[in-house]
Amino acid sequence: MDTILVISVSSGFFVLIVAILFLTAHFRNELKKKDMQIQELMIANENLQEKLNSRQKRKAFRLQLFEHRCVFELIEFGDQSLERLKNRKGEGILKDVSRSGLQFICQVDLPVRKEIYLNIWFSLKKEDFNLKGKIVRKEEHMQYIAYGIQFVDLSPRDEQRLVRVINQIELEKRIVE
Repeated sequence: MDTILVISVSSGFFVLIVAILFLTAHFRNELKKKDMQIQELMIANENLQEKLNSRQKRKAFRLQLFEHRCVFELIEFGDQSLERLKNRKGEGILKDVSRSGLQFICQVDLPVRKEIYLNIWFSLKKEDFNLKGKIVRKEEHMQYIAYGIQFVDLSPRDEQRLVRVINQIELEKRIVE
């Protein structure tokens, strides 16, 4: 009887040890999965933080515009093979403008892998602007292409005029709303 009790206790103890080892292995595996999920979330969080920071790099307020025409002329290129496009003109519609740049849409598909500089003409509140800019972004859509332009060599006088007009338009919008 004592042997049966010892065998019964030892086999029960063996089952308990096996169960503990199995559960330990199972939970270690689950912890590894959770650690991987945490790592993936941390990487995703870092990527989102970088995107947020890059969007917040815009130091200037952007005024949204509707149906403001602009004309642009290609003037300089970072690639000699694009020189054939020099002095080519096009028309577009301004989407937004700030003291540091603007966005416009058009039908012209420019190869922006290299630096492209342009002159852009537009009017706001009966003020005419002729500014030099560099294409810094291109977004292709179904019906049009949007280009982000960063102003270069902007004179303090032109910057002041632009800021004044932007502020006037924004103030008028807020009064109407």
